[in-house]
Amino acid sequence: MTGYKRLAKNLLIGAFVFGLFSMAPIKYHLNVGAFNASTYNKMRFQMFVLKHVADSNDTVVLHINSPGGSVNTLVQYVNAVESSKAHTISINEGMAASAGGVLAYATDERFAKPMSVYLFHKPWRFENGVRTLVPAESPSNIIILGYLKTEVFPVLTPDEIRRYIKGEDIVIFGPEMIKRDLTPVSESK
Repeated sequence: MTGYKRLAKNLLIGAFVFGLFSMAPIKYHLNVGAFNASTYNKMRFQMFVLKHVADSNDTVVLHINSPGGSVNTLVQYVNAVESSKAHTISINEGMAASAGGVLAYATDERFAKPMSVYLFHKPWRFENGVRTLVPAESPSNIIILGYLKTEVFPVLTPDEIRRYIKGEDIVIFGPEMIKRDLTPVSESK
């Protein structure tokens, strides 16, 4: 069975099982992990579902447990979420760091488990084994900063925004994000 067929089968089985216990018309569950070359084909399939399969009567749930990854893949994924006709929901299953944290804020509704964590930071790359911030004028930095200003900055404190602009990592734990903006998800569900 090819990767796409296996993923499609798992999506449909998961949607069916969840549908038996839920009043919500959730049709698709997509698991989001790292944004890197080894997961890109899976993410391309998920983006295809968001853009071309799910319709306005569907709900798509993104289960995020991600350390982040490629800004280019993030931008493609955010565009897919925002262009989807379906109602989109993100659930932070444990970690929504970097690209994962930004993706969580692209959905129509956001939920977090109490033991989850969010991490926001300026885009960076490794050069000669050293972490280096991407220059402010780079296209990826301009795109991410513009998105953060409209979607993420409203839930950050002024001090967190100042620290982000200076290049510091912003770490926020699930209970704090729930207080600020998100709906809690019971660990027993």
